Amino acid sequence: SSTDLDDGGATILPNSSPSTGRWKRKFNNSIKFSEFGCDITGAADSASFISKMLTYAGTLTNSETVKVVLENESGSLITTTQLISVPSSVSIINNGTLKYTGTTDQGTFVLFRSTTDTGITGTGIIDGNNAENINGIGVSGRSDLGGASYRVKISGQTIKNCRHQTGNLVGNGGGKGITLQTGARQGLVTDCIIEDCDIGLALESSIANDGKNRVHTKDIIIKDCQYAGVYIQNTFSNEPTTGDFGMTHLDLTIENCGTSVTTDDGFSPIVLNGAYSVSGSVMIRNNSGEIDIIRGAGRFINLDVYADVN
Repeated sequence: SSTDLDDGGATILPNSSPSTGRWKRKFNNSIKFSEFGCDITGAADSASFISKMLTYAGTLTNSETVKVVLENESGSLITTTQLISVPSSVSIINNGTLKYTGTTDQGTFVLFRSTTDTGITGTGIIDGNNAENINGIGVSGRSDLGGASYRVKISGQTIKNCRHQTGNLVGNGGGKGITLQTGARQGLVTDCIIEDCDIGLALESSIANDGKNRVHTKDIIIKDCQYAGVYIQNTFSNEPTTGDFGMTHLDLTIENCGTSVTTDDGFSPIVLNGAYSVSGSVMIRNNSGEIDIIRGAGRFINLDVYADVN
């Protein structure tokens, strides 16, 4: 009979004396957070239960034919003091709230790294809880950390309350609602609201000199992000070859972003830090007339910007 350890979700130790054998959960491609013991009221820290769930999900993805979905159900509030590093080939359906309650971790709350055809969908909330140096949702894929990420979708989420690290340069120490970094290839961000973060949407291909960030956004609302609504850092040390450069298409609305700092700080609703090949349509509303709509520089920038400023 089985002697596997009890993980609280997939393997359960029988309540018998002596305890022989194990109860085994039958996997059907979907794992609910609640099935691994997460407190859906938010009253207790669910970090240890999420850790066991992620470990189990990772063991199921050894076969390329297996696609694992982690589901946070509607109406649930799950709090955790640890970051959620999503295993490769694992997706999340978030219809409830995932709230970060830690104080010492640094990085991205929900991170997809070196993965393909995954992402986070639903109609839920990702809450950074104003912790320092925390991003909301991130996608990356550095070559030294497992390789690029392809076709990662972020949809239907409200991301809020993400703050950068005090004393660090804005743009380098967290505070981004959504960040797509080096190796985040062919990303799609759609039907999301990003609010009350330091920076709303950040595209940062140049962090590890990759420069192949291809991102499409559609129907995004970014509001009340004090330093910038959109921050694009796509710098190249050399002229990229044909088809070997970042391409960003923006379809979004920015409201009251980049207005909480002085004009000397270099931030505004849209910041281009060496951006390359950016196109699309952006509506900017209710920003102070004293703030520049776009700051910075780039090449092959073709943005239709519609401004309704006070």
